[in-house]
Amino acid sequence: MLALHAVTLRLWLDVTAPALVTCEDPPQEGRVLIMPGQITFAELLRSPLHTRLPVLYTTPCTVATVASTVTANTCIMTSQSRSFTLSLHFLVLFFCSLTYLDTWKQMEECVRLGLTKSVGVSNFNSKQLARLLEVAKIKPVTNQIECHAYLNQKKLIQFCKEKDIVITAYSPLANPSMKMPEGEVPLMQNPKMKELADKYGKSIAQVLLRYLIQIGTVPIPKSVHKERIKENFNVFDFELNAEDLACIDTFNKNYRVCAFNETKAAIHYPFYEEF
Repeated sequence: MLALHAVTLRLWLDVTAPALVTCEDPPQEGRVLIMPGQITFAELLRSPLHTRLPVLYTTPCTVATVASTVTANTCIMTSQSRSFTLSLHFLVLFFCSLTYLDTWKQMEECVRLGLTKSVGVSNFNSKQLARLLEVAKIKPVTNQIECHAYLNQKKLIQFCKEKDIVITAYSPLANPSMKMPEGEVPLMQNPKMKELADKYGKSIAQVLLRYLIQIGTVPIPKSVHKERIKENFNVFDFELNAEDLACIDTFNKNYRVCAFNETKAAIHYPFYEEF
């Protein structure tokens, strides 16, 4: 599945020792800065390197965003080559004046050509979604957003539900190491959560994941530990009662783990809106 992010700034290509290239004035539209040298993305794809090109569309960037500045064919080549490995190691900065509506058209083309079954968005607020839905021929199947008990996104969840768009909840357990305001504790250390976990005979993580499921999202917890991965799946044999759901609702403080502060000047920065 291809996913379009609201904040489109950076693209990594097999980064192991990234070198950041910056400049005072953005290069011409449709070009990227690479280390070493500078070529268009299309030129890179036409070169022998393109057969080993993985465009790793890691947050906050997408394959299609770059592709849409060239041609639909570029998008197709990018999609087809995403599973390969590029031997060079560099960081690409991409500058473009096109909007996410232009990018979405190219993602729809990928669906039409059978290169992907589904397309979705990430970090879109309600106004951005409404604007996209006005012109989209294919509706996004999901909006992937940060969602946890400290940022429960109830209004955006309801908006997407009315549009038949699934909410995928990333960072569902927040971040145990995130900097908290004075007097506050990380979500996983909240004493009330410990009480609820003991009540249901589950871990705090399981209760938090169950909460997100019951409020209508698809949480995607991240772990590299086998036992925790198994534990995260074991959340379908119990249900939080209405009183406990309401209790966790009160935890909402609009705390963001991923605020993308470095992109606040971007014209499409999504988090200035209420939801």
